[in-house]
Amino acid sequence: MKRSAFTFIELVFSIVVVGIVILSIPLIVRQSNANTIESQNVIGYYNALTLMNTIRNKPWDLNNVVGVSGNDFTASGGYYILQTGNQNFDCKQDPNRINVYTKPGLGISDRRRMCDPNLKMAQQITQSADFDNIGAFNNFSKTISSGGNEFFVIDVNVRYVDVNFGNNTTAGSITQAVAGVTDIKEIEVKLSRKDPSGNKEHISTYKYYATNIGTDVPFAKDN
Repeated sequence: MKRSAFTFIELVFSIVVVGIVILSIPLIVRQSNANTIESQNVIGYYNALTLMNTIRNKPWDLNNVVGVSGNDFTASGGYYILQTGNQNFDCKQDPNRINVYTKPGLGISDRRRMCDPNLKMAQQITQSADFDNIGAFNNFSKTISSGGNEFFVIDVNVRYVDVNFGNNTTAGSITQAVAGVTDIKEIEVKLSRKDPSGNKEHISTYKYYATNIGTDVPFAKDN
């Protein structure tokens, strides 16, 4: 005999299937939104890391760049080591060579070279529109927009830090310098998402430590 309607079991089964589908819709929507946000975040990550790479490749300090005279290392792409006021680690004239200044390495006894022969001091970190050195990017902020909408904000902070290298039994540490200048600058790049009301939600933070060690081109070869 031909049936013209569902059986009770078929009806119950159909209701269960429809219920499962309906309950799955919010989960699918949430996952889709999460995937969209993560895809957008990749754009933010790329921009933040690109900015970090740009900053860290700038001269460590404006006084690293020695002008246009013919007796400096600017033309060869080298940068000088500057004085910081730390008598233990600042550049000193090498008594075994003429007009050659050396300094201890950071945390080790090896010498670093290309000290500025005029013993110029490193500068305080100051924001500058010229962006001609690492410190000039302090307090820099950039908004990333797409299609007229502001999605991300990248904020930069640059500061001098003190480093305790520790030893075999003590862990090292990095702390903000209380005053003055040190041999290490911390570059911090923060990536935040910007909502329509202008509030910022932190996404990630990147840090890089730039050291006052000049370049690795020696004045003379050691035997």
